[in-house]
Amino acid sequence: MFVDGRYELQARQEVDLNKITVINEEPTFVNVCSFLQEAGAEVVGYDGMSVSLAEEKAVEELFESLNLMDFGDLTDLDCKTPVKVLERPLKYAGKSREEKLKAITALLKEYGADYYLLTAADSVSWLLNIYAEDLPCSPVVRAYALIDKKGKATLIGDNLQTDLPVWTFDHLSEWLDNNNAEILYDESITPEGLVRWLENGYDVCDICQMLKAEKNETELNGMIACHQRDGVALTKLLYWLQNNWQGKTELDVVQKLHELRQEQDLFFEESFETIAGAAENGAIVHYQPT
Repeated sequence: MFVDGRYELQARQEVDLNKITVINEEPTFVNVCSFLQEAGAEVVGYDGMSVSLAEEKAVEELFESLNLMDFGDLTDLDCKTPVKVLERPLKYAGKSREEKLKAITALLKEYGADYYLLTAADSVSWLLNIYAEDLPCSPVVRAYALIDKKGKATLIGDNLQTDLPVWTFDHLSEWLDNNNAEILYDESITPEGLVRWLENGYDVCDICQMLKAEKNETELNGMIACHQRDGVALTKLLYWLQNNWQGKTELDVVQKLHELRQEQDLFFEESFETIAGAAENGAIVHYQPT
């Protein structure tokens, strides 16, 4: 089991160490392959839709003795559960999707390309001002986006409930297999299993990662207001805990903080599970009581 330092203590407490070896390394494709090579492995099977092209290249360069075999399939991404795509209002986003898409069309013009393929869920969600509720603590829409030279964006995903244009993953694979268009993508993010469908692909940085890092005034004010509201909830929690700590458990603290946050305007969900570690659990960096 590969875990980074945040989860090592918890992992050693919760797994059978007689059967499972806990390795304090981030579970990246490179780290896993390094461990396998040292263990004498010769052939490594992997899912090309879970490994970026950059990761696959790095492993081939670093571990020449390993024979990589992709057992993944684009059709495996099919999602059976309907996902409702929600619109993020302009009063919270601060910039319309039409305005954001201008940066994509400008990049396409600069490279003389036909399409821009985005595969990072956070980039897609930011660019199109959308979000979803199906992934706990991360309200992103798990989908790709294909943007053409005119700024038309098509979401790529299965069972997405939205008024935006949508392709299934199957349709994307068929389109890529029969299309000779020049497509921009970021190989550090785009799955290796998807890139091999591209006839004319060009590696560029995911421009949305840079654009969304520069917050507009609306976003900045929203972040300040959010922290103020959360500060009120945390202050109320500390007061409650100081006067009601007898007989309370970690789970009681988690539930109480959730209730206090729910009382605040615009509450959607926590950004991460509350880390309420007491006594022997206090040293665990990332901890979720059960």
